[in-house]
Amino acid sequence: MGRLSVIEQRPDALPGAEDIDCALLEQAGEYMAAGYLSEPGASPLRRMCLGLKRYFETCPLPEYHGEPLYPCSDSIFGSDQAMRFHYSSAMGIDRAVLERKIETAEPEVAEALRGFRDALAGYPMVQGYTHSIVNFGRVLREGLGGYQARIEGHLATARARGDEDRVDFHESLLILLDGIAALHTRVCDLLSASDDPGAARLLAAFAEVPFSPAESFYQAIVGTNFIYYVDGSDDLGRLDQDLGAYYEADRALERVTHAEAVEWVGRLYDNVNICNGWNCAIGGKAADGSDGSNALTLVCLEAARGRRRPNLALRLARHTPDEVWERALETISGGTGIPALYNEEEYIRAIHENGLGVAEQDLPWFAFGGCTELMIHG
Repeated sequence: MGRLSVIEQRPDALPGAEDIDCALLEQAGEYMAAGYLSEPGASPLRRMCLGLKRYFETCPLPEYHGEPLYPCSDSIFGSDQAMRFHYSSAMGIDRAVLERKIETAEPEVAEALRGFRDALAGYPMVQGYTHSIVNFGRVLREGLGGYQARIEGHLATARARGDEDRVDFHESLLILLDGIAALHTRVCDLLSASDDPGAARLLAAFAEVPFSPAESFYQAIVGTNFIYYVDGSDDLGRLDQDLGAYYEADRALERVTHAEAVEWVGRLYDNVNICNGWNCAIGGKAADGSDGSNALTLVCLEAARGRRRPNLALRLARHTPDEVWERALETISGGTGIPALYNEEEYIRAIHENGLGVAEQDLPWFAFGGCTELMIHG
């Protein structure tokens, strides 16, 4: 969530926005817009977080049919709203959708929509988009409750220093966390209403993740899936590094079988595919420079056989075990061209030679966003 800090400060004033009845925007199904305009004079970041919070409180949730992971269908960010969120870096307006709603709405609702359109006519939204990789591992280790505690600590420091910009930044992040908590509650309520046996296991996992640290491989993958949807269904980053220790611990305790792990990772891949999500990196060096291949690396390769997405990126080097090579070639023989093979040593050399300013301790965490954009995981 810290990525929101990259949004540049822009003029806060939206002429005429204070006169718009946000309830009428909600009547038109523009929940994100209603949240965005709910606090006159709010900063761009605060507006963005207010918009997301209101959306999470109101967005339609996919139906549950006994799947081992939830959410489990298309992105939760639907296409029927004029104000759109795209991954954790872009919020903009679909003018065609907005004009269509104005044409078909009741007069006072249409007037509110026109006011919204006019107020934001010259406002430089966070347009375009880039890809991003959430620090899934840290979320799983600390839980979002840990994030909240850190944010509250920074907020107290900023208030003591009278640093209003930092106060606004941290208050905005807390608003966003409130929105995620509201979505989490709604998901649990939906699952509680299901009589499918799979719902009980999901509810048990959601009692911990993502607000408390994950304590099992199943909790870790449920938490990863949930945050993946919250983030806008983009990239999974170094999945085997973030979840490998959970899997190996559960295997040692005989709490999960290899077949179950392949099924759960495969279901996560299915969700990425349905959402037209992007990349997942596995293999390569661990953070301490040792070989990072683990038992979950093999599961990730097996689960990818015959699948379209994610674009599974296998980092390879001299230290890569033969078993990883063999499993990778078996998966490639499935006919979909994945995993894609990446020469880890050449990537690190290129990062150095191009002066990208990546700290040495961050080098092992390079991964890929979108098609193959070089990014640092988390």
